[in-house]
Amino acid sequence: MPSVHQKGPQSKPTAVSAASNRGSRYKGEGRAGETRRKRYQDLYCAADSSFVGQVPLDELLYEPIYQIVRLRLLADRMVRRGEFGVSQAKVVVVCPEGNREYRDRITSPELAARLPAGAGLEKAIRSLLKNAEGFVMTSPQHLAAAVVGSIPDTNVTDLYVYHRDRYGWSG
Repeated sequence: MPSVHQKGPQSKPTAVSAASNRGSRYKGEGRAGETRRKRYQDLYCAADSSFVGQVPLDELLYEPIYQIVRLRLLADRMVRRGEFGVSQAKVVVVCPEGNREYRDRITSPELAARLPAGAGLEKAIRSLLKNAEGFVMTSPQHLAAAVVGSIPDTNVTDLYVYHRDRYGWSG
């Protein structure tokens, strides 16, 4: 069976079977997987990357982890280039508190095995970062409350109250 090669954290090639049964959330197989590795490996391992780099990129090519990693790499590039005047960046995932499937599940079996049981997605992502403050997971309710608290505008407050009542948010 053909193998796909990837650079590990110490730039040593490691083989990953392209025929492995990782499920539909795995984005590292085939030609598209090769393209992803070529596109992101050097950025992921770069000295100015937000990532510690101890976990091989291949273990992170599972949705939604892959998308969060991509966003963090984009944030790094924007800061590095000063795009739009950006000097700091944070990836924020907004997900309802009740969406336990998303919040609690680590879709990468290899990454899940590296973490304590019950770690959840937020803890998993933060464990990959040099500065855990570069990633936040919050709920729509908490985000909306923060916006209302920072903008003294009755339209914003009315919109928050509408959403609070419609979705049963407390507070």
